[in-house]
Amino acid sequence: MGANVVNSDSFTLGSGILYVDEALNDTWVNVGQLMNDVVFTYTVELLKLEAGTPKTLITQAKAAEGASITGEMAEITAANIQIASGIADANVDTATASPVAVTNEEVTFTATDLVWDTGHTVLTSVTLTTVTGGGGDTLVADTDYVLDAAQGKIIAILDGAVAVDTVYFLNYTYTPSASKTINFGGAAGSLPTMGVKFVHTRPDNRLITMVLHKAQTNGTATFTYSDGAWNTISVTFDALADSTKAAGSQLGYIEIQS
Repeated sequence: MGANVVNSDSFTLGSGILYVDEALNDTWVNVGQLMNDVVFTYTVELLKLEAGTPKTLITQAKAAEGASITGEMAEITAANIQIASGIADANVDTATASPVAVTNEEVTFTATDLVWDTGHTVLTSVTLTTVTGGGGDTLVADTDYVLDAAQGKIIAILDGAVAVDTVYFLNYTYTPSASKTINFGGAAGSLPTMGVKFVHTRPDNRLITMVLHKAQTNGTATFTYSDGAWNTISVTFDALADSTKAAGSQLGYIEIQS
């Protein structure tokens, strides 16, 4: 039999864009680039009535139904990790990028190690003195030492005023990077609920949209780090019934533009 194409525009390929609505108020946020497969699954568990010898199927009815969307997020962000892990905002700590002043950090150079590493980066307001509190002699940058402010290092110049095996006092300011710490373990209660939407664009620019009105992650978030491959976050969202919707529409919908 030859080809049996009814509508060539219905052929499609490729992935799409995954959105989440954490506030359940139609504020959809794009989670970024996806990798590999995105899988939408709708399942119906049937209650079957069978009778006779041999048994034959008389009728069947829905005993349960569910829907899910599974994908791999390629953008490793704190927000995506939090979403995939089902961690509530109450368990996330945020640190802002505020300047921190360090005073009287004791520095000692040796004959075999002329580099002092502060362990911080992007230093400003740097002074190196022979007495605490900025007193005594203040050593001179590029004469007594070299300052690598970007890497947070002080390199002694032995031809200058620096002596080995002598304690100096370093004062500086650094600004730590802003960060989020996602804590997990021991918190009772349900997982965060959010809307989930996947939008695929066909070659003819028409959209296929799959929406879960309310969903939670399925309790397993997988972060894969490997040599020779892009790292991803794998996540599955399971639909919850939205009782504000009409019966038959409480899990979600699929919209196909024509």
